[in-house]
Amino acid sequence: MQTPQFAERQYETAANIELARGTATPFIPTQNIEFYIGVDAVHQPRDINPIWRILSVRVPRKIMLSPALWPRLPRSFHDEIPGRFVSLFVQYKVPVYQDNRRAKYFGSMNGPYYVASITAHQRRRLQSLEQRVGSRAVVRYAAPVFWSRQDFDAYDSQRQILTHSAFVPPATVKSHRKWMFAESNRPMIFNPEPEESSGETWAEVTRLLSENARRQSLRQHIRELAELLIEGLSPGVGHEDANWIDRLRRYGEFSDDDVQLLLDLSTVALSADLAQADWVILLEPEAKWKFLADENLSPHPRLWFSPWLQ
Repeated sequence: MQTPQFAERQYETAANIELARGTATPFIPTQNIEFYIGVDAVHQPRDINPIWRILSVRVPRKIMLSPALWPRLPRSFHDEIPGRFVSLFVQYKVPVYQDNRRAKYFGSMNGPYYVASITAHQRRRLQSLEQRVGSRAVVRYAAPVFWSRQDFDAYDSQRQILTHSAFVPPATVKSHRKWMFAESNRPMIFNPEPEESSGETWAEVTRLLSENARRQSLRQHIRELAELLIEGLSPGVGHEDANWIDRLRRYGEFSDDDVQLLLDLSTVALSADLAQADWVILLEPEAKWKFLADENLSPHPRLWFSPWLQ
């Protein structure tokens, strides 16, 4: 058996940065290592980020946090780029690699295979999330089909972490506690009562995302998700605490529509957090705007594109 040479947090970060079409991930220490070195992430802008040379300034070593760093958002920032929106909720798993011929499913899997553990309370939350959002979003487990740090670094630098991952809908997992797979496009086995099913490749997930994407504004997309998810939250959670809303109104002069957007964002984000899933909104821009996604540009710094849906 080979244990993964990278942490779940590192895999999750690399996958999310790839979704945002960023460069290779910074070094993300495991939680145990973070306790000793005292950093969340390590980056080398002096070596790999040309922006400092272009601006002819020294690499900043630290920055003081201030409310001035978060100016009030433009009223219609979410409507500037027309297109189709869809959400992706992902719970990342890092499996162990069973390469011993005496491993329980070595024969059934026709060789070495990966085993990811499924936690019962996470599974129930994720299945509830999947059922509530319906076709408004795609909910998936994701796990790497590699275990070595060498492969992790290679796929990360090539932006192929997602391509070399396996995906499965929570509904397919049912009440099982183990998820066994050899490749993303081969049959998978779940246990404790062995059951064979099919997983998905990243290409299949992106096709489904594109099929489910809807032509609407970002505000409308978040509003619909919030309406589907609000009943899944316990009474008194999220909306009842109005203190933070009052503070934002005083600070940013938010309109009622802006406050509703914040409430909707809170509802969806909290629902994702309870399911221990990452929430990513993907935009398929209209044809005349796709060059911005291709060139990794945006007319507004707060809008991210996803070329995955082209």
